[in-house]
Amino acid sequence: MNGEFHYIAADLSYPEGTEKVIDEIKNAFGGVDILISNLGGSESPGGGFQALTDAHWQETIQTNLLAPVRLDRGLLPFML
Repeated sequence: MNGEFHYIAADLSYPEGTEKVIDEIKNAFGGVDILISNLGGSESPGGGFQALTDAHWQETIQTNLLAPVRLDRGLLPFML
């Protein structure tokens, strides 16, 4: 790409965000050769295990586990 960037604004913690990224990559580049997932985070409150609700767990799982899984699933066919 000779130093050019292609920015895609999307919230990867939702399926719609990962679909948007996958679709834009397919349309702009025809796929990828390699994928490096470095998304992650947590906005859980202090207080340890007892302070965490199901909603906290769900948000963390969406961001840290399912977002990379969705990207892998959508882009893997181009890497094979």
